[in-house]
Amino acid sequence: MNPAYLLEAILLDIIRYFTKYFWVVFILLITILSFSLSKTVIFFTNRSLVVPPAKEAEIKTVNKEASKIRRPFEDYKIIFERNLFNISAKEQVTQKRGKEILKNPAEIPISTSGMELIGTFVGSPKTSTALIKADGEVDAYHTGETVKGATILNINRREVIIDNNGSIEKLVMEELSKSVNVAAPQASPPAAPVDLSGIQQVASNKWVIDRKKVPIKNINTFMRQCRLIPHSVLGRPAGFKITGIIKGSIIDKIGLIDGDIIKRVNNDEIKMPEDVYRAYQSLQSENRIVLDIERNGAVTPLSYEVKN
Repeated sequence: MNPAYLLEAILLDIIRYFTKYFWVVFILLITILSFSLSKTVIFFTNRSLVVPPAKEAEIKTVNKEASKIRRPFEDYKIIFERNLFNISAKEQVTQKRGKEILKNPAEIPISTSGMELIGTFVGSPKTSTALIKADGEVDAYHTGETVKGATILNINRREVIIDNNGSIEKLVMEELSKSVNVAAPQASPPAAPVDLSGIQQVASNKWVIDRKKVPIKNINTFMRQCRLIPHSVLGRPAGFKITGIIKGSIIDKIGLIDGDIIKRVNNDEIKMPEDVYRAYQSLQSENRIVLDIERNGAVTPLSYEVKN
């Protein structure tokens, strides 16, 4: 057979074969090509995204240091200004924390805890004192201490900032013009008998007090024995009037009577509740105390020598 005819016959068979299975072969080739192309793209993409070990360690170090930095409140202030979470004004205030809210006490809502601020003595953060009446008891508190479940954050003049179970609130003093009772004697239960042998009157207006025998460290002891009412002259504070003195109490024994107006203690004027507390504090350390009282329109000094 002529080789030329044989070659031609083979080529025709091949052409007929590919013509019959053309689409199958075509799809197979396209699939193989697509797979190879995708693998090539993934390889080069991964290669470009891989971070060198040295660079990765540097990134981790930077992130760790950044996590230690506490951003200032100003960075988040816009959240409250624009009210992004659509919360009420009071909720915005009570959700603020830190020094920012404490610097703006006017924004803090008044507490509805039922506690009453009697007075404040403002000094350093360690010595500032607040007289607070809670559940009928008046006691002295300092920054960081807890009263009726609330923690005292700041003691300012005539106001105290508290954290009441997560809500930042404030206690404020009532206006003196309202003649609010600073303290009221307790009618019941009756107070336990007090040993008054440590108080001796040595002259018409002079007494000697034995600090070891007379319980003068608990301010509640005094608060239960009388009532102090702010006294004013022409609308200005001018001392505190004593009323409701319990017969046989320490207050009675040291010569004070109903209607007396305390004007000064050791030459310091008594105008505000915190002045009363400061005078009480002096009783803990002073050896000589002089009360200037107004009685029947005249100012009379009462002198006390305190012995340890």
